[in-house]
Amino acid sequence: MPVRLDWADGKLSRLQPAEEAPEAEHRWIAPPLVDLQINGYAGVDFQQDDLAA
Repeated sequence: MPVRLDWADGKLSRLQPAEEAPEAEHRWIAPPLVDLQINGYAGVDFQQDDLAA
């Protein structure tokens, strides 16, 4: 579904449905990629071979 995004002062100010997709060179918007993995905590390396539950 095409949408229209309005920007003000470098921030998204309004999002609304659009009749058709605008002609633009760049028209994809996606959320940032976030890495939520945890490799260790409190001095414990979760990747170590002798880790016990």
